[in-house]
Amino acid sequence: MRETGNAICASAALALLLFAAALPMAIVAASDDGRGAWPSWHGDRKNTGLSPFDTSGVDGTLRWKVPLPGKAGVSPVIGSNGSVYVSTVGYWSPDNVNAPPIFSPGLYALRPDGSVEWNLTYCGPYGLFAPSGMVVGTGAGTIYYIPYYQNVLAVGSDGVVAWNMTMPAILSHPAVTANGTILVGCAEGFHAISPNGSPLWNFTTRSPVYSSPAVDDDGTIYFVDNNYRLYALGPDGRPKWFASIKEFDWDRQFSCLSSPAVGADGTVYVGSPDGNLYAVNKQGSQKWKLRTGKAIYSSPAIGPGGTIYVCSSDDRLYAITPDGVLKWSCAAGNNIESSPAVGADGTVYVGTTSRHGWTSSEMMALSPDGSVKWRCNISGSVSSSPAIGDDGTVYVASSRMLYAFGSTPLSHRMNMIYGVLATALAFAAAAYCARRLIPWQSPKK
Repeated sequence: MRETGNAICASAALALLLFAAALPMAIVAASDDGRGAWPSWHGDRKNTGLSPFDTSGVDGTLRWKVPLPGKAGVSPVIGSNGSVYVSTVGYWSPDNVNAPPIFSPGLYALRPDGSVEWNLTYCGPYGLFAPSGMVVGTGAGTIYYIPYYQNVLAVGSDGVVAWNMTMPAILSHPAVTANGTILVGCAEGFHAISPNGSPLWNFTTRSPVYSSPAVDDDGTIYFVDNNYRLYALGPDGRPKWFASIKEFDWDRQFSCLSSPAVGADGTVYVGSPDGNLYAVNKQGSQKWKLRTGKAIYSSPAIGPGGTIYVCSSDDRLYAITPDGVLKWSCAAGNNIESSPAVGADGTVYVGTTSRHGWTSSEMMALSPDGSVKWRCNISGSVSSSPAIGDDGTVYVASSRMLYAFGSTPLSHRMNMIYGVLATALAFAAAAYCARRLIPWQSPKK
């Protein structure tokens, strides 16, 4: 009977091990200062694109997709209540520009299950649409939303507009500092707005600012203008330094669209149209640069351990060490207009746009070593950065709809678990019956 008991115990142990393996990993992390799992377009104030939440269980299963009126494509953000916010671009009939828009620009709040919580439409002047997105504020879940080049709206978590401020042409994603100051790049420079909607200060660059600001822990603000200059400003808007991010013999005129990301040691990483990724220290001195195949309009992300990920116009994703050494590059097979996002487990997510129509655009997930974990077809072009929820769900907006990718549904997992348990118990029963039918005898001495 001792051997029968051993067999049953071994089978039970095997069942428990397989049961544990089938369960999803627990999430043990905190989001950025309580604003939400992904409160800004690239995750946090430093624009690292790094989520504090584990995504190792995400296998590319489509949880839901929601079509949105107008043209989506601006990076989604996630608030403290789990709501996913995404904005759409207005569309007017080219045959009658004086008529109301066919689709008005809108801000949509969706629950984690994909149902629409509320939506806000805002009709402004013809030809001014919403390229700049939104950011979650520090107080009471306020969302700062830019529906047009000339307006910043403060919207409550219930969809009610608190204030509407008119500004010069706004070109960048907004950012919010730790004290609630709203930062935006404009056609002639850089502006700071108080949480109540009044102007605080502005910094003139005499060149458009398309890049979205990054804010370091000490309050230093980093952004890039179209003269290929990386600026560092104090929290009061006073300049600290600027650094050139172009090669001396490079004289082409392309827009600087890459936004800076700040590493744990204060190093600032930013891409340039000259094809290089630049690393600049806190004093404004260049540490290194690494050349890719073509111009960089994507914004870099910083993964666990400090690895920098950036997409180039040569349609490759590059992984670079903090010392500027290339680890690997991966060909996407499609055009890459998206900036990468990284899970706490090191998985890298990026959207791609098909070269042959929008039906074969993709969402890609790569392991830290550059191997492809999974890829899923999506409809429409993808220029936005993915967002990662506190349960590991990965959200991405295409030009047509918002997608949510997750893991195999719990019901499927439970079926797997029941199957494992049934198999283990069958083995145990078989072992027990075998011992009852074939009596055990000790070897003769």
